Amino acid sequence: MVKVFVFGNEFLSFDSMARRVSMHLPKDIEIVECRSPDEILDEEDLIILDVAKGIEKTAIIKSDKLKTRSIVTAHDFDLGFFLKLLNSIGKKKKVKIIAVPMEGDAKKIAGEVEECIRECCMC
Repeated sequence: MVKVFVFGNEFLSFDSMARRVSMHLPKDIEIVECRSPDEILDEEDLIILDVAKGIEKTAIIKSDKLKTRSIVTAHDFDLGFFLKLLNSIGKKKKVKIIAVPMEGDAKKIAGEVEECIRECCMC
């Protein structure tokens, strides 16, 4: 069974699409809802589902292509920063992030995500 780690905040409309999409994925995909990046510490190969600002179509992003922003407060400590931090201290992980747009039809986007998951599993 494929395991997908889902990030996002269901209480913020701009950050909840990944969680809404995960509800429409097939039952043969194990969904792990994550509240904090440290929940993935013990995992080696990761497929992460999260929203991405500025995209219109679902895409697969490798962790080495992530952009991070400057850290000003603890609230700025995001998933991208966390993955780069792990890499810098030698805790490399094989990570593929399925990025979904912030808005759209969750059921339609779920179909795109399912294709991306299958593609991730073939690599």
